[in-house]
Amino acid sequence: NYYEHISSQTITASGSISSLTFSSIASTYKHLEVRGYINATNGYMFLRMNSDTVASNYYSINYTISQPTAVSTTGSFVWEYDTTQPGVTLLSTASNSTTNFQGFKITLPNYANTTRWKQATKTNQILNNGANQANIKVTETNARWKSTSAITSLTFTPDTGYTFNNGTVFSLYGVKS
Repeated sequence: NYYEHISSQTITASGSISSLTFSSIASTYKHLEVRGYINATNGYMFLRMNSDTVASNYYSINYTISQPTAVSTTGSFVWEYDTTQPGVTLLSTASNSTTNFQGFKITLPNYANTTRWKQATKTNQILNNGANQANIKVTETNARWKSTSAITSLTFTPDTGYTFNNGTVFSLYGVKS
């Protein structure tokens, strides 16, 4: 397998971008992958496929492991899921600082298949650079979109009322074999 860069988008104006879309995605790849790093004002980030805004068509569950302090050896494990938002719940974007960026990778296997519902997996890392330098979180998300349509667009939005901050980057890749 190899990755072919399709497109990248970088946010250059804080507070003015409330969504980001990759559209007209060709069906010539085996899988899609979105990589990047994000800084947003607060809340969660959601992924909508083909502009579908019907909340009941999405399901996602997040598994989060965190180490809240430098001396903690246990941390915590949290499960979350939300079927009220129209999109796949991807990650907490709460940052409290313009220097806190989260790296992430989202894989959409068999995105062009028209005989099954779509799935997505996401991994991200959060390192908060605030007062507690050791606040580290790793989140894994597994999700599905209840549609057999080929994915032709991906729209990323933070929680209602929030925006992506300056320096946020999204890059879309097609996986070929």
